[in-house]
Amino acid sequence: MRYGVVVCLCSINYAFGADRAAEQWERKMAAAREQLSRAAYGEAVETLRQALAVAETFGSRDARRWVTRDTLASSEEALSRLDDAELQYRAALDEIQTAIGKDNADYAAIESHLASVLGLRGRLHQAETLLRDSLSRQARFFSADSERLAGARNFLAEVLIGQRRYREAENELNLALPVFERQPSQTMTAVALNNLATIRHRQRRDPEARQLLERSIDVLRLDITPYHPLLGRTYHNLASVDFLTGRREEAGRLYRQALDSLRRLGPSHPVYLAALADYALFLRRTGHKAEARSVEAQVRTALADSPRIDGVGMSVDVSSFRPN
Repeated sequence: MRYGVVVCLCSINYAFGADRAAEQWERKMAAAREQLSRAAYGEAVETLRQALAVAETFGSRDARRWVTRDTLASSEEALSRLDDAELQYRAALDEIQTAIGKDNADYAAIESHLASVLGLRGRLHQAETLLRDSLSRQARFFSADSERLAGARNFLAEVLIGQRRYREAENELNLALPVFERQPSQTMTAVALNNLATIRHRQRRDPEARQLLERSIDVLRLDITPYHPLLGRTYHNLASVDFLTGRREEAGRLYRQALDSLRRLGPSHPVYLAALADYALFLRRTGHKAEARSVEAQVRTALADSPRIDGVGMSVDVSSFRPN
């Protein structure tokens, strides 16, 4: 999945004038970028819908239409509104195909973004097919050390992890990591490290998983705000490894720290609820049964009030590190 990390299609050359609509679109997109930088995904969705309404007044071949849809879809994905995200990604692909065809870098990039959503929904074989097609297309437009290619490889690794094809997934991550490490922003480096930690955990190599998660946290602390949900996911994964390896006091502290960050996603977000359920399990197994029952009640209430939950996600999400 894309973890709320919005990948803008910055390589597009726009052919628009400095008219009022263009200025309005620029302001909306700038506001959305600021909201996304602090993980205010709900605010960003509303702003991006307004930006899309403006973009749709431009010509059918105007790249701002699909740039806006792609960013909106990513924000919906971060909120786990996967129906809405898939709808916007597919609409963006249709717009690109109608305007300039499929044989271009933007079609390939958004194809990989759609594959991420399909993976989250458990449609792993379909996601893999799309990702391999995207990688083949992008290889014609970008060099082997392109960040876009590395991003698609990371998505493919997640899908392969979901299919328990760990060696193939690790190969993709080993190709992607050096590219991420050369970028000004290191957020995707942290995501890839998290995915490698997932592989090590599933191979029962938890000491190595712990080292990778600690590296991921160190990177994220330099790159994003202290309470960003992506950092919360990583705290949670490290907490689960600590719990499994007998570091119970440290695990409890990290679980609580994770929940403080993940709460920003909203009280009914599936990642937050999965983390809350795991914390309840931790409390129960460490003898805090009354507190565990209280947390479990919170989860049940949220599930009852929120029937539309699309799933908790993939490899770096909290379910991957849940104690058995």
